[in-house]
Amino acid sequence: MFLFRRRLRTRFSLPMIRLLTAAFLFTFLSLGVTFTVIGVVLTNQQRFRLHTFRPTAAVVTASHIHYGSQGGTKSPIVHYIYHVDGKRYLGDRVLAVGGLSESGDWANKIVSQYPVGLQTRAWFNPAHPYSSFLIHQKSVMPALLFWIGVALDVMFVCGVLLVLRRALFWLLMARYADGLTPWQRPKQ
Repeated sequence: MFLFRRRLRTRFSLPMIRLLTAAFLFTFLSLGVTFTVIGVVLTNQQRFRLHTFRPTAAVVTASHIHYGSQGGTKSPIVHYIYHVDGKRYLGDRVLAVGGLSESGDWANKIVSQYPVGLQTRAWFNPAHPYSSFLIHQKSVMPALLFWIGVALDVMFVCGVLLVLRRALFWLLMARYADGLTPWQRPKQ
């Protein structure tokens, strides 16, 4: 272990190690804050849509699965028509929040639940009737993004605390060159 540390110190200079540590910690901070903010925004958007959108009758006009560019992801595409105050609107949003690809089983289940010609219920925004969705239930994606962000933020804080602990150790070692800290020195 001692030889590894000696080799590591000769390969990287102290400023380079500090720069790499700062970049590593900044990555955790930026990703954590980004995921947390996206999770909070999507959670609030979901809550707003689930509580304020109103139901109306709808008819499914198209229902199929969209395959991702790599072929591994599948998204259900469901187009539907609904009427609000005598005006006809077209909708294609399935969940209150989303747009993210889901598993193939979920996509197949949604497409089989909403065949073409099915009369169902859509949920629309009373203030903006052109905004709607089909499935009136919470998605776990916003909460998942939020908690991933919180975990990354906790890793950032732990990393900062470790760096500060190491810096304090080296500061004390430099202050007391003989290697003995005040609480280790014999009483005189």
